[in-house]
Amino acid sequence: MKAMNCCKTMEAELTAWKANVYDIVRNIENLPGGKKEKILPNIEDLHMLTAKLDDRIEQIRADCTPETGIDDIRAEKELFDK
Repeated sequence: MKAMNCCKTMEAELTAWKANVYDIVRNIENLPGGKKEKILPNIEDLHMLTAKLDDRIEQIRADCTPETGIDDIRAEKELFDK
């Protein structure tokens, strides 16, 4: 798999996970008061997970450039040539 394809795949997967977590949070927030209070501490954990996923997605967007892919290919070629 080419490096850029790998980067795009990782970005898409993390974005999908973020969407799933977001949907879970929205469903929890729509629960009636009593049920919602039982799992309220977990909502903050889910918000933290969403923030971490955002950070990772931005990191991939910033760090995965065509130049990165070329560097990966060069490093693999050097290892193969040894």
